[in-house]
This record gives sequence, C-alpha cells and structure tokens, in this order.
Amino acid sequence: EEDTRYLTKWGHKVMLNEIYARHGMTFDDPDLKEHFTGFGWYSPSSANVNSKLTAQEKENIAFLNSHPAQ
Repeated sequence: EEDTRYLTKWGHKVMLNEIYARHGMTFDDPDLKEHFTGFGWYSPSSANVNSKLTAQEKENIAFLNSHPAQ
C-alpha cells in the first residue's frame, strides 16, 4: 500500500500495466506502447497474457485496481 500512496494517475497506470508488459502484452494505448518500448526487456507478443500471470501478480492487479491514484 505504501508503494501506491503518492502515485500519479500515470504512475499508477504504468505500475499496473508493467505487470502485463513483463509477459509481452501488446498495448493499443500509444502512451503505454511508447513507454514500454523503451525497455530492453519488453517484447510485445500477445494482446492477452492473463494465462501467464502468477497468483501474486493477479493479487497485485486486484490491489492496484482497488486503490486508484488520487
């Protein structure tokens, strides 16, 4: 919870979508696409990576979705 306390809306969006990006999710949002393309680890490969998410990642996504940026 402490990690999300002072996040901007953009920071929250990036934190949430980084979970998906690390599994190769492709983004329609041009800002997210540009942001993640700047990282060497990002390798877009699929529009749906839900089957690749770990239980911990699913918990983190649920937490972030229930704690939007202020």
